[in-house]
Amino acid sequence: MMKQSHANLVSVRKSSNNAQRLSGFDQLAALCLVIGLCACDVAPGAETEPPALAALAQAPCELWIRYYVIDELELPVDVEQAEQLGMDLDGDGDVDNNAGLVIAQIASEYEGARAQLSSSVEASLTGHKVNWILGLSRCTDNQTHARVHLYEGADTNRDGVLELAIAIDSRVPAVGTLSNQGELDVRDGEGIVPVSALFDVLGVADTVEWSPARGLALSAQLAQVESLAGILAAGLEPEMAVQAAALPLAGFFSTLVGTGRSPLADQLDHDGDGRVSGNEVRTNIVVRLFAMPALALMAKHNGQLVYWPGHGTPDYLGLGLGFHATPVTLGNSDI
Repeated sequence: MMKQSHANLVSVRKSSNNAQRLSGFDQLAALCLVIGLCACDVAPGAETEPPALAALAQAPCELWIRYYVIDELELPVDVEQAEQLGMDLDGDGDVDNNAGLVIAQIASEYEGARAQLSSSVEASLTGHKVNWILGLSRCTDNQTHARVHLYEGADTNRDGVLELAIAIDSRVPAVGTLSNQGELDVRDGEGIVPVSALFDVLGVADTVEWSPARGLALSAQLAQVESLAGILAAGLEPEMAVQAAALPLAGFFSTLVGTGRSPLADQLDHDGDGRVSGNEVRTNIVVRLFAMPALALMAKHNGQLVYWPGHGTPDYLGLGLGFHATPVTLGNSDI
């Protein structure tokens, strides 16, 4: 896990006293309503036109790109940290990190889960089961324009050299600025997130399920030694996120069935066979509650559904986490 948090980039809100008197997933449900991390109506923003992402992606300068591999992740472990590690992705004034809040609740409610999840995520990154690549493009002159892509990496030749998993990436980059002091601030991009690894408490999943993301935003600091650290936030499509997280969560809750430690685990075991299946997670009413979209990223414009944060109804789940990345040379970095 990260040794130095950049979570102070986002202000912390206080939860209500009523919510604090509750416990477990009941508390999570109340807090969702109190601090706006679960589904709610979104008032349209002031903009009359959606952002021209294609135009934003056209750099005003010649770009130089450097690749980084994300080698540390900081997952929220309580409600306060879920707020600290999240960002407002649709402009409604609320932090969008309801997926992070669920991770925090699991980590804090079940004894040992926090340490297990931390160890699992660290092993996935250091063992290269998860190869999460960040491409940072910046101007070759002194202009501050910057943009970021997120990729899945792979050791295709099994020679220890990472490559991008796809040769052509049509995703829109997150666009913004990189100051002369190394402060990176980019928004409104598309990317990919290893969702299953973020919920794999036991660390036993054979494969990693990646989910596409919209509204990608990073607020980070580029160090003199070229490492990059800060906050990464994005919106996840709810159904795909649940699909990716279902099997790791099923494995974890299966260890709690019948132990008296988790009423939710017993409820998830709908057929009473003593174990939780991925389908039982996907169809459970509590899981469906926390998979309700809370983040409005898409809206109709001239009859077409386009990326237009804050102008439609909630359709995505917010995710925010801390990260640290170091430079990496890719085998196919020229694509």
